[in-house]
Amino acid sequence: MAKDIHIRLATGADAPTIAVFGRQTFHDAFAADNHPDDLKAYLDVAFELQRIMNELNDELGFFMLAEHANAPLGYLHIRNAERPDCVGDCESHELVRFYVDRMQIGGGLAHTLMEAGKREAVKRGATSLWLGVWERNARAIAFYKKNGFQQVGTKAFVLGSDLQTDHVMFATLHNDAN
Repeated sequence: MAKDIHIRLATGADAPTIAVFGRQTFHDAFAADNHPDDLKAYLDVAFELQRIMNELNDELGFFMLAEHANAPLGYLHIRNAERPDCVGDCESHELVRFYVDRMQIGGGLAHTLMEAGKREAVKRGATSLWLGVWERNARAIAFYKKNGFQQVGTKAFVLGSDLQTDHVMFATLHNDAN
């Protein structure tokens, strides 16, 4: 990973960047395996600018951006919200989104961004993280396992009109300050 990559908390001013970059990275990750109409329907809702602005302003969550020369290379979104029963831990926060530019995959940025997100979640009171990952996304599942997550259940995910199954994965967080 290049040494001049900066990871920081995102602000409301980053909404346009996250909306465009988030849409692109989601498309890159899932376009080949989904019907174009379903993908477009999902992207038009999930990455609508006002929605991203609202998520950035939600006090129950945060976004982090990884950048080089002010250009986004990756981002994550973590929030403290409702969790599936299989998670259990009341202080578990959801890793809502985690994406890096496809040219960055395998270069160490994803691991560094994950560690930064975990540290920030601990600062905000999280004792664990949970996430949903498409059961057909083997690369992401392997990455999450490598980063301490294990499958604890499944949940439904709707992409456009396509009902899909996500693995629910869970990881205990450690407070490195202790």
